[in-house]
Amino acid sequence: MVFFGGDDVSAHVNKVALGTGTSAIDITDPGFEPDLVYINSCSDAENTVSNAMQHSSGFLINDGADKQMSIGMTEFFNQAAGDLNNIIHSTRCFVTNTYNLLGGTFDANGFSLTPSASAASDFCYYLALKFTGKSVALVEFDTPTSTGAQTYDPSFTPEFYWGMISNLTARDAIQDNDGVGLCVGTDDNQGVISTYAEFGADPTNCGCDTRDGVALQGIDAGDADAIEASLTGFSGSGAEFNYSAVLGVAHKGYMFMLGE
Repeated sequence: MVFFGGDDVSAHVNKVALGTGTSAIDITDPGFEPDLVYINSCSDAENTVSNAMQHSSGFLINDGADKQMSIGMTEFFNQAAGDLNNIIHSTRCFVTNTYNLLGGTFDANGFSLTPSASAASDFCYYLALKFTGKSVALVEFDTPTSTGAQTYDPSFTPEFYWGMISNLTARDAIQDNDGVGLCVGTDDNQGVISTYAEFGADPTNCGCDTRDGVALQGIDAGDADAIEASLTGFSGSGAEFNYSAVLGVAHKGYMFMLGE
């Protein structure tokens, strides 16, 4: 669980009906100009249980360039063997197998989302945050293939990170297998939630893990220790992590950072 507090923080949570069009949807409900928008949805109509697992989440930041990244996962129902895929997108704040969302147009009341194709009856949900007097950044990274220190630099001294490590070896392309490591932390506390499911496995091969005190994690083929790192600390050079476990192929990730 992550808490944001203080007189310098404004927050708003709401939902958006995405519809069938491809024009920009102007979202004015926040009533302020956000620094960060977190988008999350299971890509379906509201209050509906689907016969497939579809989930996407992503970040959109107000940095003058509307930088945004997302990860999407799909698993199909009633298949003879695991039929699933995964995508990490480097220029969209929400991504599915059939459409994505381009975020931007920040103003005094909110922001906009533009679907690339019909989203039918899908909804998405968002958390909009304004951090007065703080800096924000979205950093793209590859996990290393050898253990040791890695620094991710947002060009300021971070105080908080919120990252995603995928099971993917390429960006902006649908690949087999499914999973993500959700990683959050400050100087004092770090935690991860990771999932994995293998394509074509019969019987299915999947797993999940939740750990306190671990800064970054990714599961591969049910291995809870496939990718793991601790936080060394924050400095003017960024956030330094010490990888104690890695894979032979780099996996793709991204990280929101907040700081001075």
